[in-house]
Amino acid sequence: EYQNSFVVNNSDGNFRVDPVRGLGYSFEVNMNDLLENHLVRTGIFVTSNLKNTDLWGEYAYLANKVDWFVRFDRKVLDQQTETYSQKIRFNRFEIKAVYPFDLSSKLSFSGIFTSNRAFDQYNLATPEDLATYGGTKVEYTFDNTIHWAENLRTGFRMNLSAENQLGLTNGLGFTRFKIDARQYLKLSNTFLLAGRISASHALGAAARQTILGGMDNWLFINTDARNKENPLGRQGIAQRDVFMSDFATSLRGFNMNKLSGNSHLLVNLELRIPLKSLLSADFSKSRFMNSFQFIGFTDIGSAWTGTNPFSRTNGFNTNVYGGGTNPFKATVTDFRNPFLFGYGVGTRANLLGYFIKFDYAFGVDNGEVKPPITYLTFGYDF
Repeated sequence: EYQNSFVVNNSDGNFRVDPVRGLGYSFEVNMNDLLENHLVRTGIFVTSNLKNTDLWGEYAYLANKVDWFVRFDRKVLDQQTETYSQKIRFNRFEIKAVYPFDLSSKLSFSGIFTSNRAFDQYNLATPEDLATYGGTKVEYTFDNTIHWAENLRTGFRMNLSAENQLGLTNGLGFTRFKIDARQYLKLSNTFLLAGRISASHALGAAARQTILGGMDNWLFINTDARNKENPLGRQGIAQRDVFMSDFATSLRGFNMNKLSGNSHLLVNLELRIPLKSLLSADFSKSRFMNSFQFIGFTDIGSAWTGTNPFSRTNGFNTNVYGGGTNPFKATVTDFRNPFLFGYGVGTRANLLGYFIKFDYAFGVDNGEVKPPITYLTFGYDF
C-alpha cells in the first residue's frame, strides 16, 4: 500500500549574528512528503544567555499553480541594566499566496498580523507596552542569475515590495515601499563585477525606521549608541517595535546604526577576483583554496527622515540645543553632506563549512576620512 509519508530532507545549523541581540546559534529542519506537495520548515535561534530566542515554523502547499504558505515567527529580547529590566516579545502570523509567472519571476500577496509587547520585569505593576498591527504586503521577485562558483553568479535579480500595516491597538499605522536590485557581470574568466542598489521609504504615524551602517553577520559587531532619534532605544533598552525596523547593509567604514530614518538609499559595487582564476583551474583540491577570493568595494548610502536627504527640515541636518531645565533653546541647521562613503579591500573563503569574509574599510563622512574598521563576517555577499 502506498503511503505519502513525510521525510526529513535537510537540516542545517550555523552561527548567526543578530543586529539587535548579537551572536547566536541557528538550527533549521526541512520536511516534505514524497510528492513534494507539502513542505514543513521549522527553526530556532538562541544566544548564549538562553533568553534571547527565535522560534518559527512554516507550512507550504505546493500542489497547484498558486503556492500557499502559512508562517509563524516569535522573537524574544531580554535586556537588563542596573536599574531596569525589560523583555520584548514579537509575534507575527502570515498567510501568503505566490503566483509564479515563469522560472524567473513571481508575485506574492500576504496577509499579516503582528504584535509587539514590552514589559518591565522588575516592577510587574508597570503597565505593559503593547502594539498590534494588521495589514497586507505585495511583493514581486525576478531572478535569472546563474551560479558560476561559490559566492559568484551572473545575471540580474530584483525585489519590489509594498506593505501597509494598520495599528489595531492605537490606530497608528504605516506604509513601506522597498526595492533591491542586483546585477552581476562576468568581465572575463578572472573578474566579476557585482552591483546593488537598495532603497526604501516609509510613511504614516508609526513609520518604520531603516538602520544604516556595518555589515550583516558582523562577528564583533559595533553599534553607535546615538542619543538623538535612536531607533534601537536609549541607555541599553530597546524600543518596543525594534523587530519591525529594517537594517540596510553593507555600508563598510562605519558602525551599525550610523544613520537611520524613514527613507534610505544605498549603492554597493564590488569587484570579485577568485584566486583559482589567477592560477591553474585545478591548482588545488582544497575547498578553502578553491573558494578563496580577493575583493575591492565601494559603498555609498544615506538614511533620512524628511522629504529628501538635503532638505532643511531633515533630522540629519537639524540639531536642538537647550530646552528642558535650560531656559535657552535653539534649533541649529548644519548642512552636512548626508551621504556616507566607504571603500576598501577584503578576502573571502570557505573555512570549516563557513563562508568567512574579512574586510578592511575606510569611511568618509562629510569629506573627512575616518580611521579604518575591520569586519569579520559570516555568509555570502549580496
